Formats: sequence, structure tokens, C-alpha cells
Amino acid sequence: MILEHYTATEGPMDLGSGRDRTQPAYGYKPTGTWLSVRGAEDWHHWHVANGNRPAPFVHSVELSATAAILLIHDVDGLHALTSSHPGRQGGCWLAGETVDWESVSRQYDGIIIDRHIRTSDPLLSWYNTWDCASGCIWRMRAIATSRLLTLLPA
Repeated sequence: MILEHYTATEGPMDLGSGRDRTQPAYGYKPTGTWLSVRGAEDWHHWHVANGNRPAPFVHSVELSATAAILLIHDVDGLHALTSSHPGRQGGCWLAGETVDWESVSRQYDGIIIDRHIRTSDPLLSWYNTWDCASGCIWRMRAIATSRLLTLLPA
């Protein structure tokens, strides 16, 4: 799995100066450094398909061998996360379940959903706000290295 971080800023990837990100008690998305899983359903392809231009700088990211990453591959994994870390129902602008990201962050350094999973299940409404195969790292020690790959053409 190849992970990438898109940014508008030239230079080294901002790893939050080593700061961990505090997670919300409920919500559709965690806070932290977002990574895209390279492939046909990645951040770049989502932007192009929607008539947008992604941020021009792309960094390749390697996770630490000791990183505690929640890796989800399918709808069963989404359901397992929702049921094991339930957030407040209807707590955000969409109806349905949310995730208690604060609880998740006590166990993991981040989350990667390695493909874009299409689902209309109302219990997974939190996931419908995720646009592509991606993840979020909230504990910066999980990132071992990053390097600038390229500047995307204008």
C-alpha cells in the first residue's frame, strides 16, 4: 500500500511539529494528517473526477513499523468500528451514527481505509463523508518518513 499526502506548501511535509491531535468525542472524521491510498480511488483521482485540482505537492509517506494503525478493508470493518466505538447518533449534520474518535485514539495512532467502500447503509453515514481511499494519522510518531515525490502539473 502506497500512502501519499497532498499539500499546497512546498518543502518538507509538516508533521505537526511532533504534536499529537486531540480527537473529537463524536464525529464523521478524525482530525490529523490525512493520507491518500494511491490507486484508482485516491485523492488525486477524486479531485479530477469532480473537476477540481488537488494540491500540487505530493509526498510519499511511510508508516513506522510500530505504528498502531486501524486498517479497514471492507464494509464489515466499517461496521466493526461503528459498533465498537459508537459516537452520538445524529451528532452532526447528517442523520445516523458517528464514531467516537477520542475512544479510537486511545487504541490507535491512526486509521487507514484502503479502498473507497460504496455503501448506503444509514448506520455508516459517518463514512459517506470520506471521498476516497484514505486515512488519518493523529499520533505523529506513526509516520516514519516522508519525501516529496512531485509537483503536479498546473
